[in-house]
Amino acid sequence: MSSSLKLKLRYAAKWGWLLSLYASGQLRRARKRLAQRGVLVLTFHRVLDDAEFAATFSPQGMLVRRRTFEGFLKYAAENCHILGIDEHEAYWDDKSCCPKIVVTFDDGWDDNARNVFPIAQKNQIPLTIFIVSGKLDQASPFWPERFTGLWRNSENSPERIHQLASLAGFAPSGTNGNGHPSYEDLLTRMKQLPPDERESVLSKMAETMGSGFSPATQNAVDRTMSWAEVNEMARAKVTFGSHTQTHPILPQLPVDSVQHELMESKITIEQKLGKRCDLFSYPNGDSSKEVREEVMRSGYRFAFLNSPGLWTRECDPFSIPRVNVWEGKLAGPSGKFSKILFEYAVFYKSL
Repeated sequence: MSSSLKLKLRYAAKWGWLLSLYASGQLRRARKRLAQRGVLVLTFHRVLDDAEFAATFSPQGMLVRRRTFEGFLKYAAENCHILGIDEHEAYWDDKSCCPKIVVTFDDGWDDNARNVFPIAQKNQIPLTIFIVSGKLDQASPFWPERFTGLWRNSENSPERIHQLASLAGFAPSGTNGNGHPSYEDLLTRMKQLPPDERESVLSKMAETMGSGFSPATQNAVDRTMSWAEVNEMARAKVTFGSHTQTHPILPQLPVDSVQHELMESKITIEQKLGKRCDLFSYPNGDSSKEVREEVMRSGYRFAFLNSPGLWTRECDPFSIPRVNVWEGKLAGPSGKFSKILFEYAVFYKSL
């Protein structure tokens, strides 16, 4: 049996399972149970039109198509209470069958201002955006986009892929079937490297492309918003929080570096916006007991993870769960927003 046929059969089996859950009422019951237990915080990253979606170097797990996002907001407006991030306590004891959700974004991408903000304003949807204060108004400021650009310029050359793997110190346990390591394997390996070493590896990878190849200069889509855009959105009641100063994986850093990332970001945002910044989200969702203690000492009020669960009265305020949402949790076989897929991937699985 060919690999493409296996994929089609798995996809058909998955949708058969989802339709059976819907027909049996299990998704409806999951939605009701979730609604009565707490508030669901959703994490988005990027919302792109079709041309931008095809051009971006961001990993797929960060991406939502604009039309899909519009379909999600229409569904949420009709079936959920969409709360501002500070409205959660008023709904903890609400036992209605209507799910309570909070919409958040991480990183501070330019498309949050261009694509998300106008839609949210039109539909009166409260937003919270966690920004990386030291990376605003830059092209490809985060390493995953740079790595993806390097990969895409190498993926048709097994020799070059093995060069990238060697530079990253990757010891493959297998291959993707084409005789070379997969993109996902190498991306995972890159995440494990210390920041300085990762930057060195990325520079060496770019050198293998020759001719001064730079993903950052080749993709105008992957840009973060400007402080002018942040201020405009803040005046329109968008809430902004910190996602650190430079987006490191905090548990990998010494304590003094963690303190610097937390305080510099907080101070910068407060100075730029002229208001208090007391909300925080962990880069990559990674935290530790020591990191959480530093977040608390730095004056933040709430800190958010990226792991499924509900925000309840019993939650540690510095370990609030969020559910990462991307195109694969929203769009069905037609390429449009699917209520069945969303309720399964987000409501059903969060329980």
